[in-house]
Amino acid sequence: MTVKAMDMSGLGGHRTHRDLAGLWRRALLLWGVFALAASLAMAPTLAAMVTVWWNSATFNHGLLIPFIIAWLVWDRRKTLAQVRPGLYPLGLIPMAGALMLWLLGRVGDVQMVQQFGWVFLMQFSVLTLLGLAATRALLFPLGYMLFLVPFGEFLIPPLQHFTAQFIVAGLQTLDIPVFLEDVFLSTPSGDFEVAQACSGVRFLIATLALGVLFANISFKSWRRRAVVVALAVIVPIIANGLRAFGIVYIAYLTDNE
Repeated sequence: MTVKAMDMSGLGGHRTHRDLAGLWRRALLLWGVFALAASLAMAPTLAAMVTVWWNSATFNHGLLIPFIIAWLVWDRRKTLAQVRPGLYPLGLIPMAGALMLWLLGRVGDVQMVQQFGWVFLMQFSVLTLLGLAATRALLFPLGYMLFLVPFGEFLIPPLQHFTAQFIVAGLQTLDIPVFLEDVFLSTPSGDFEVAQACSGVRFLIATLALGVLFANISFKSWRRRAVVVALAVIVPIIANGLRAFGIVYIAYLTDNE
């Protein structure tokens, strides 16, 4: 009697696992069809995004983000295998909002708005078609999708000014005369400009993407994760300031030769 009960329990567990696998196949097929159809309909948006990744040194890291997301999802496969996927109709509301955002970007011809619209649509489609439990398991990979969007160029002017002020502070500490106007510096050895390429935005965005990933993989504590992300913002800004200061200081020591 005990043996039979154990056998029946084993069969029940196997059947449950098989049922979940079947549910996942159907759910992933449904989501895959939707994601493919939506992406084809928004193909110009995706093409513009990939073009920026390929052509802009600031956003070259974007070429790696899809592979990182795929790995993050794969890494959670055992957790997902224990989750029952299902439809979540309330997810249609944020999906509609994401679609509206994309349409507004399309009408206004603002690529960044369109790209965020597509990313939000993909994120909320997971919620709608795979359910709340699956979305919780995939929360970080879904959030990491935001790094797909080439975003952050608005930081260039403030970073230029910070770098210029950093150089001035360093030179004044060493009693080197310097005059600053906007992002232009004058020293006894010559004139310098903190150009957009010297703002450090490229280093900042790439380091932030890496820092967020490292924080999630390496730490469970939200406090430690926050510290890592904060360092991923602070360190590249300071490092870029030191680099720019070093260039100007060496030029001063060598009389700009």
